[in-house]
Amino acid sequence: MKTLGHYHIPEHSTHYFEAFFGNQPMMPFQWAHCDMTANAVAAYFESFFPAESDGGLVGRDELTFSVNYVVNELLENASKFGCDGTLTLRAMMTRSDLLLWAFNSATLSARHHLETVISGLLEGNPQDLLLERIEHNAMNPENNISGLGYLTMMNDYGVRFGWAFRDQVETIAAIETQAWLPVQRKD
Repeated sequence: MKTLGHYHIPEHSTHYFEAFFGNQPMMPFQWAHCDMTANAVAAYFESFFPAESDGGLVGRDELTFSVNYVVNELLENASKFGCDGTLTLRAMMTRSDLLLWAFNSATLSARHHLETVISGLLEGNPQDLLLERIEHNAMNPENNISGLGYLTMMNDYGVRFGWAFRDQVETIAAIETQAWLPVQRKD
């Protein structure tokens, strides 16, 4: 197993949520499932948060918006890079974060492309990289650079990412993406 970034298995967690999307011929995973699942995860976790920030935890509205955005992005990326239509999303509370964890399979070429994108994200300053990529993509619409979603989550929501890669069979890799969304106020 190869790991990148802030990947680790939490020792203690509460309020567990899991969704599995199988590759069923009669009902394949669709982009609309990303938003519906994001809404469900946000609705589930919002009940554990105060209506307004209490100085410790973020408020319910902020949490709902953040969770919705991050889950939607994770599922869209897992679907975009995935190869068999099967993906799993887990969500759990730790002491200071909501861990949003996507599992999918990808071709080895998609895995290597993703590793290259991730390495670039982890080596630079997320704020500088976000501005550089927005400018580059605006000037070169036919040659967009990947990673804007990850950089937006890092910059706007304070997400820390971790990835794990495992070879499953000759041409397929298992990919885990962890998004650690802070839920404790730091100000």
